[in-house]
Amino acid sequence: MAGDIRVGTSGWQYDDWDGRFYPHDVARTRWFDHYARIFPTVEVNYSFYRLPRTSTTQRWHDRAPNRFRYACKGSRYVTHNLKLGEGSAEAVGNVMERMAPLKTFLAVMLWQLPPNLGKDVPRLDRSSRSSPRAWVTPWSSVTPPGSTTTSSTPSTGTGSRTCG
Repeated sequence: MAGDIRVGTSGWQYDDWDGRFYPHDVARTRWFDHYARIFPTVEVNYSFYRLPRTSTTQRWHDRAPNRFRYACKGSRYVTHNLKLGEGSAEAVGNVMERMAPLKTFLAVMLWQLPPNLGKDVPRLDRSSRSSPRAWVTPWSSVTPPGSTTTSSTPSTGTGSRTCG
């Protein structure tokens, strides 16, 4: 939904939230349910470190209220190991296959690039062109790690074309 601003956190399972955010009487297995009653979105970092099973993403789908949206991080294997190069299109396909059960609950996939990759618009362009079209969305600004400057370019059509 264009124009929506959603506020959430990066994750929902933090032990030190027990008794602070989560009432003591809420079982850890019900923490997401409590979280989703308060926040309309969450960033999932788990998917950056491990490829979730489809049964896991299906469970995330089934437990989310209708208004809820996920922002899932793409696998570091694609960004940090393959560096969006050879084999990344197939790897992105595998990631997105695992995310498919989320359906409309998946608002965005976040692809965190390693700081040593540097600006490489042709690589980003090739990567976006080889990704499944249904999962590529235009974006127009990025702030490189350690930078206070944001590069912005108007989005045109589908696919990422900007790298800061």
